[in-house]
Formats: sequence, C-alpha cells, structure tokens
Amino acid sequence: MKNIESHHNPNIDQVITSFINNHIRFHTIQLFRKSGSTEFGPEGTGILVDFFGVFCIFTSKYVVENSFEENHLYFKLGPEEYILCTGTKEESERKSKNLDLAYIILDLPIAESLITTGYKFLPNDKILPNHVALETPQYTAVGFPKPTSVQEQEITQTNGSYLISPMAPDTYYDNHIYTKEDNFIMSYTQPQEIMTGIQDKSKELYDMSGSGLWFISITENHEIIEYDYHLIGIITELYINKRHQFLIATKINLLTDQLKAAIS
Repeated sequence: MKNIESHHNPNIDQVITSFINNHIRFHTIQLFRKSGSTEFGPEGTGILVDFFGVFCIFTSKYVVENSFEENHLYFKLGPEEYILCTGTKEESERKSKNLDLAYIILDLPIAESLITTGYKFLPNDKILPNHVALETPQYTAVGFPKPTSVQEQEITQTNGSYLISPMAPDTYYDNHIYTKEDNFIMSYTQPQEIMTGIQDKSKELYDMSGSGLWFISITENHEIIEYDYHLIGIITELYINKRHQFLIATKINLLTDQLKAAIS
C-alpha cells in the first residue's frame, strides 16, 4: 500500500468535507457551563472516543479546569435539554508547560445518552499516534470556536466549524516554544461552518480549545485510491502574532499513552 500526498489530488477538499459531514462531526461535541439559573454558555470542544471499550472524551485542559461542584460541564442533547458531564477527569502528565490535554472517562449512562442522541464514539483504531506531519493540505481542525463576547455567547453554535490547511513549515517550530516532538502547528485559514460550508467572515480565529486535529490519508492499494481519517492531536492554543495566526495541537499519543496505562 502506497501513501499519496494530496498535491496529486485536486479533490482532497471535497474528500475532507465529506469525512467531516459523515463521520468527524458525530465524534465532536460541544461542552457548556451554566451561565445562569437556566442559561448555558459554550466552554469548548471534546472528542468522543471508545478507547479499548472505555467511553471517554478527549479535550484540552483549559476546557476542564476549574470543574468544581458549582462549575460543572454539560452536554447539549436538544434545544432546551442539557445533561451533566459526569465521570473521572485526568489531565495529561505534563513534561513541559505546553502539554495541556485532558480526558474524562464518562459514566456509562452519560455515554449511552449521547449515543442515543446520535453521537458516535471514535474507535481506537482511528487514533494515529506519532504521526509525522506532511506539508500538504490533508489536515482539518473541527470543533466549536468559543465566542469572545457575551452577545455572541447567547447564540450558541449547533454545527460547529472546521478549517482545512497544511501543517506549518519547520521554521514555525524553530521560532516558537512548541517542539515538533510534542506538537503540531497548523497554518491558519478562514474557518467554515460544518454542513453549510459558509465561511466565517471574522479575520480572527476564535478559541478552538479541545477541537480535534485530523489527518486525511490517501493511499493506493492495487491501483485503487483509498481515503481514511484519523485523530492525530487536540487543539490546545491559538497563537496570534501581528498578522500571523495559527493553531497549536498537542500530539494525541501524549494523552493515549497515559490513558492506556491507567486502564490496563
């Protein structure tokens, strides 16, 4: 089986959006916190994963931090229906200050409620650890940008957003504190709304903490072109410097290695 880079396939954007609409969006969920007695505000994104039979949500540490008794996270099941996110929370064992991942092992009734609603837990064979980045547009970040103003927060997104972009060149790692060993740096492009494909008019990319970073592979198997999608990282930070914006994703193996040790 031979790997093919997307330079040789002009239709890769259509392939990626097809995977987003038919698969990735069902693994991607928005998280909320209570902002009033009956109001809920968006907090970030998580990826639902069936990790060797354990139902989890992978996200950024920033999304789950300060989740005390009076500050729970919630999932949205319907227009006016929210369900408490309960389970066991663990943050990544941080070798440096930039490894900001977390997972929640969900209580089984919560996982079952999400499945009944239509969400799907990503099987562990769709996780690709230790991926070596290519400078080709075979990558997509999918999630729910966190609104920056109170007015925007009143209109919570239902479809989420995505962007398709190549990885940043090596010079980005040379000039910043994010090592290539532990992180991916994704070049900025205008986000688009899932399902409609409408492009966000904002020039600023809002916080997408906890969103998944996905690699769309292209392989040739006995002269048949095959496509697939895999989770390779979790978005942990937005970097803005003058006119330059890009997303930082921590490699997924820094979380899955810890989780695998915890459940084995």
